[in-house]
Amino acid sequence: KYTVSADSANDVYWNAVAFTVSGSLGNGTNLLTIGTDATSTTADGIYIIVAAGDDTQAVSNIKLYNTGTGTQVAGTFTYRADTNATGYTLYFVSTAEETVAKGTTKTYEVRGDFNISNAGTSGLGSISTKISDLSAAVQAGAAAATVEASSADSFTTTTTTAESFVWSDGSSVAPVHSLTSLDWTNDWKVAGVPTTTLTLK
Repeated sequence: KYTVSADSANDVYWNAVAFTVSGSLGNGTNLLTIGTDATSTTADGIYIIVAAGDDTQAVSNIKLYNTGTGTQVAGTFTYRADTNATGYTLYFVSTAEETVAKGTTKTYEVRGDFNISNAGTSGLGSISTKISDLSAAVQAGAAAATVEASSADSFTTTTTTAESFVWSDGSSVAPVHSLTSLDWTNDWKVAGVPTTTLTLK
């Protein structure tokens, strides 16, 4: 879970968030480290990367929810190796901007179905995740441009994640704030980022 708060001055909008993930998942026979080379098939939920830079192992069974309303946030999860973070990146881009009204807080939760226990000697798996502080400087622009700089459509191991949270306070340099207005920025010096690490066991 993570929360997004807006002060009394302005609404806050966000469009993308990157979760750094690590740990191990089982495939029914073996316990496999997330992100390492492996010759076996995928595990449920977050797929094991079979070869370095393999972006064909998509994410399934992972969704983001607004816990206040119990509704799913529409968007797309992508999982890839990342040379700019410790672990690997589970990257979410919302279909439409999420709005947190001024003076309020919203809580979001990542939910997924994972195969984390296995028969035999494979033992138990666990997934650790946090929102890292990936930005080294402020970056502003339209949401799509900022997200693309963060996620890189190719999602290969050679492209690093520059931002872990893409947001706006609505102070648009265009007449009306939107996904295409130039007031979107990143997580640089955002309070609460990086978050603490949480572990699913």
